[in-house]
Amino acid sequence: MFSIGENGDDYYFLYIDQANERYIKGSVKREGEQYLLYCESERNNIILPAQEVAFQAHSVTLTICGNELLFDKINNVPTEIGSIEQYS
Repeated sequence: MFSIGENGDDYYFLYIDQANERYIKGSVKREGEQYLLYCESERNNIILPAQEVAFQAHSVTLTICGNELLFDKINNVPTEIGSIEQYS
């Protein structure tokens, strides 16, 4: 699962891969029509490297562990699973 959240003027993303016990929190910065996603943790940068993405009307494609994965937009779902403290 991939979600975007807002904290005041700042945006962040959460990437959740429960099968591999990955709970990643990163930052989102808008650059024109695209968005830059990046992680503070070097360990997480290996899994989800810094990348520019363009959000389509109903999806976004991310590079995760070297593979491009498509995430469809779904409304009304939880943006985080479990405690936010488990995300790095």
